[in-house]
Amino acid sequence: RWDQISDIIERKPGGTVPANQLGDEAGPFDRMYHGTASADQWRMDPTRQGESALYGPGYYLTDDPAVAGKYPRTEGELPAIGANIRPADVPRNLELFDAEGADPRQVTRRVLDTLNQLSAEQPERYEGPAARFFDDMRAQMQLAGGADVSNGTIYELLANAGGKKLANEVLADAGYDGIRYNGA
Repeated sequence: RWDQISDIIERKPGGTVPANQLGDEAGPFDRMYHGTASADQWRMDPTRQGESALYGPGYYLTDDPAVAGKYPRTEGELPAIGANIRPADVPRNLELFDAEGADPRQVTRRVLDTLNQLSAEQPERYEGPAARFFDDMRAQMQLAGGADVSNGTIYELLANAGGKKLANEVLADAGYDGIRYNGA
């Protein structure tokens, strides 16, 4: 679904993209912002964010233009929206993995089911990371005395097992459209 959404997120100087371009099924939209160091690059490129980014490759958006303004590497005042801050109308009905959320049993089940399926379909790519994730998850649960682990820990274990790109692929295959992290 992000392939469709990336076309909505793209903005050009002085131009607008109708929020309803995804069709009625996308539902209402929220205005979000993306900060970039590139004043002349109008198409957001999720591949520019590497493994070192907090959640690996992807679109990094916020509902606060001041937060987006922290990411451009500019001197002095905050850049204006349209210069280094790109507006994006994002559908509200996206299903986001909440990195700070508290529904770990449902998330854990979805991730485990997805890893089992991916391991069966593409063992050369997923079998090793899946085994590491399962072992690490068991160890985390033992450390927690059998209690649930946090969604953030689930992501961290996925990333440790195969890298952030693989973690994002697994979450996408589990039905998540992206990751929500408010920075708390």
